[in-house]
Amino acid sequence: MKLKYIPLSKRSEKKKLRDAIGKLDFEILKIKRGNKCEIHNKPCANLGRMHILPISKYPRLEFTEINIILAGWYCSHFYFHHNSDNPRAIEAKKRILELRGHTNWEDLLTELKILHETMPRHTKFYLQLLYHAKQRELEELTKCKDIRY
Repeated sequence: MKLKYIPLSKRSEKKKLRDAIGKLDFEILKIKRGNKCEIHNKPCANLGRMHILPISKYPRLEFTEINIILAGWYCSHFYFHHNSDNPRAIEAKKRILELRGHTNWEDLLTELKILHETMPRHTKFYLQLLYHAKQRELEELTKCKDIRY
């Protein structure tokens, strides 16, 4: 399957909003969880948000923290989604179970799928509200981080 490049100027307002929320969410998660790969518990290049259940099939979980792991693209993300038989992918699954407090992979996936069904659709209005909520959360976290005790 060949991916079609869509210039930034031609992306829909909803897509631009989702991208902006994703950037805010990434900054919030880095403050809360640390600026490192959660799978290996080390700083790494190309750190990003890795979704346990893919947002192509489960779009309502795109900004749900339980579905997001901070992971490096080359050390974890690629293997988890594109080469599930690789030892790195198996290691990532074990670590995700540990981080999420589960012992069974299927139980975690079932919980996430149920959560997906209960989440609201990502209408433009909902995304605008979420964007402002994420902005406020980031401001509050940044203020708390700057306070010296």
